[in-house]
Amino acid sequence: MLRTNRVLATTIAVAALVLAGCTSNDNGSTPTTTATGPTSTSPQQGGTLKLADANDVVTLDNSQAVSTIDYSLTAGALYEGLYHVDQDGNIVSALATDLPTVSEDGLIYTITIRPNAMFAGPGFTPRAVTAQDAAYGMERALDPNTKPAPSWGGGYLYGIQGASEFASGGASSVSGIKVVDPSTLEITLTQPASTFIYDLTIATSWPVPQEAVESAGDAFGDSPVGAGPFSLDQWNKGQSMVLKANPGYVDPTFPYLDELDLALNVDTNTQVLQLQNGTIDAPAEPFFLPQAAIQQLSQDDSITMTPTTGPTVYYWALNNEGILKNADLRTAIAMAINRDVTKQFGTEARPWTQIYSSVTKQTDPNLQAIPYDPTGAQAMLTQAGYNGETIKVIYDATDPFASAMSTSLQQDLKAIGVTVQIKGLQQAAYFGDSGYNNPKNYDMLPTYWREDYPDGQDYISTNFVCAQVPPPGLNVARYCNKDVDSMLARSDALPFGSERDQILQQIQQTVVSDAAGVGTMQVDWPAISTQRVGALVTIPTYAPFEWRSCWVKAS
Repeated sequence: MLRTNRVLATTIAVAALVLAGCTSNDNGSTPTTTATGPTSTSPQQGGTLKLADANDVVTLDNSQAVSTIDYSLTAGALYEGLYHVDQDGNIVSALATDLPTVSEDGLIYTITIRPNAMFAGPGFTPRAVTAQDAAYGMERALDPNTKPAPSWGGGYLYGIQGASEFASGGASSVSGIKVVDPSTLEITLTQPASTFIYDLTIATSWPVPQEAVESAGDAFGDSPVGAGPFSLDQWNKGQSMVLKANPGYVDPTFPYLDELDLALNVDTNTQVLQLQNGTIDAPAEPFFLPQAAIQQLSQDDSITMTPTTGPTVYYWALNNEGILKNADLRTAIAMAINRDVTKQFGTEARPWTQIYSSVTKQTDPNLQAIPYDPTGAQAMLTQAGYNGETIKVIYDATDPFASAMSTSLQQDLKAIGVTVQIKGLQQAAYFGDSGYNNPKNYDMLPTYWREDYPDGQDYISTNFVCAQVPPPGLNVARYCNKDVDSMLARSDALPFGSERDQILQQIQQTVVSDAAGVGTMQVDWPAISTQRVGALVTIPTYAPFEWRSCWVKAS
């Protein structure tokens, strides 16, 4: 098979996607580049980066990790993929020797595995990563019998021949995944897909050793084995965690650090004090610090605050399976949402009506959002036949943006005569069966998306397609529109370019017009650290930090 220009075109297109910043227009406009992370001279090897987080870690199983801290540790530290997105937003080879060789018809991807990458983990004897491990990681993400639960990330691989049949239990294997030899993997797609290379950057399907998974069973998330730049050394659940450098990491230049130390369940006020007295070097989830804390830290000369490359879009997901299957009622609620809630967060948040972020290639300043119109909302309520039913809202109580949105919504809907019941949950509960995993728990909820890769396909294929409606799918709006699915399939078959961009913009317009997702704010959070940190490197993905590239200055 010949290497075609598809690979070169993908590389060029991906590089063109990385943009940041925009005007204050709610819909955004042409973005401009922004720098990332504190940097100081050349990187230094060794040392420990001390972190703190207000949340607890639920699992370190890459197939299960869904909360920000879980995914940050799995995708950013403990596991490695064939490919990943770098700090500039480009797709680069990691465990693979190069970008795939793609057949002339665009269906067959041939990938060669590097010979020098080693798995590491608690009680595991290090060994080299093979093509069989890569195939197993993909099949595990698709397997409906994966324990403790099917992976939320399997949908990214549905473009592979036989993947959907395997995921539904209709086949015993994935026909489109073939191990040619220990270092060669061949993947066959059902149709050409310009974004398939992106799908391989999602950590839920990254290589894992089958023997470690089978030995640990449901407890693999407590004793993870991956090929990332770090491996788990200690985990005192609910309190702290220590990650050590993996000496067998595929790139011997990394990681710069010897160790990552993470304190858990540290409230944000304590984190601020610990930053100022040097007990910690950085918050692991700085986007959850309250605005008052960020303002306080910005005035402290001992603290470094710098822009980051990956904004977060917060939106309301309206559950199409309950009372809000009524389209007029959804529209009425959308008309009542006041985006002035962003004012309390200063420059960190701004009103945003899109589902896509400002750094997404298909960001659309001409999007026609449902306007804020409380008077019109009341008229629409009458048209919808609303009779005073209670709208149930759940939210992540550890997230200041979701919390503020929920409190504001209660006031907004009360003003138009809608009864609202809001319930805050701790993060682990919110992401579990007592939270959004069960659509009977809520009628609407505030949720967010920090892109896995800077393309609209990432937002739609996970959050607004029919296949992701059944739990544990992340389509928490439980929104199934066959036209959206059809348009997405058309866009996947097109090369990167204006025609594809227009379709993805049309999809976003459909989702917004249907009031399945109601964009509310975009958060452009800063990276925060002490002066001891030489670089705290951020990347434009859901895993916000590239931990292997972070370093500290010698004492």
